Amino acid sequence: MNLPEEYGGGGMGLAELAVVAEECAAAGVPLLLFLVSPAICGEILSRFATPEQCAQWLPPLANGEAKMAFAITEPDAGSNSHRISTTAVPSEGGYRINGTKYYISGVDEAAQILVVTRTGLDEATGRATLSLFVVDSDAPGLEVVPLPVEIRAPRSSSRCSSTTLRWTPRAASAARERGCGRSSSASTPSAWSPPPS
Repeated sequence: MNLPEEYGGGGMGLAELAVVAEECAAAGVPLLLFLVSPAICGEILSRFATPEQCAQWLPPLANGEAKMAFAITEPDAGSNSHRISTTAVPSEGGYRINGTKYYISGVDEAAQILVVTRTGLDEATGRATLSLFVVDSDAPGLEVVPLPVEIRAPRSSSRCSSTTLRWTPRAASAARERGCGRSSSASTPSAWSPPPS
């Protein structure tokens, strides 16, 4: 619903998506990945990815062919992005991602995971420079372990760890424009970062 029409979405906003999600939940059908895939992952991609990346990732999210989980939470950081310790370091035409994410919902049914990593340090502020990577949920070197939880929930949570995951861009692009038709000031190559806040 919220993804751009040119990629098969409804072109509406997050408020409309929230209304549909609330109505589904009220009817007894809570759809967590309905929110995570388009509202978090799809919204981030539509705002900050290259047009080539949008063309690759948004249509399957918009038409429901694919689901994408979001991995930010870590054991020692929670969801405080300034304390993230998962790193992505340039390596052999791609990146090597090392770290552990906790309570990642829906990994067991998602084709990909949008992973938040630390790729550097802003010398002026001391804050982490963060980048996001779309990683296949069955990528070699990625270990996914379901976490036991005390509550009954329709979605499981998992721990995702990697010490050997090698990420290479599928659709590397020299384009520096961002936003798939939406305004944005972010600019980096195929491994992209959100603009500084």
